[in-house]
Amino acid sequence: MEQSLEAIEQAIQPIRERLAAHPLYQSLNTAQRIARFMEYHVWAVWDFMSVVKALQRSLTCVTHPWRPQGHPEVRYLINDIVTGEESDLDRHGQRHSHFEIYLTAMRGIGASTRSMEQFLGLLDSGSSISAAMKESRTPPAAARFVRRPWRSSSGGAHTRSPASSPLAAKRSSRRCFSASSTD
Repeated sequence: MEQSLEAIEQAIQPIRERLAAHPLYQSLNTAQRIARFMEYHVWAVWDFMSVVKALQRSLTCVTHPWRPQGHPEVRYLINDIVTGEESDLDRHGQRHSHFEIYLTAMRGIGASTRSMEQFLGLLDSGSSISAAMKESRTPPAAARFVRRPWRSSSGGAHTRSPASSPLAAKRSSRRCFSASSTD
């Protein structure tokens, strides 16, 4: 196992170096710019949790009555990820989701959480993702990032389209990064 981990780390090293050299990091040099970036990035944080929950729903049993579903190692992996994402410890030792911790950090730096909080309220009241984004005035680049990988399936539920996700994320993240680095 250790040897394969080393091989993976070695294989991804060039990608890690390219990411570390991304110009975005140089542009996040003031609290105002970080706050602006976070106002876009919070949508990716929410989207990631939505993807994780969709994977949990499709790879494990989340219905009643419970029954074993899927491969045990896959169940363990996805449930472990969900546990960490939904109930990690914040800096005060209190349990919160990573998303909630991110919102707290946004407030701390002075970033607006209004659009995201309105969006979540609209989802709670039954609005579709698309309608909630429109009404909450989701930043356009963030809306493109979140909308592209989701499609409506037959029960009204939303699932990620695996074929479009990586490409959509790459294209949309470029727009988010360039939009967030300007004042």
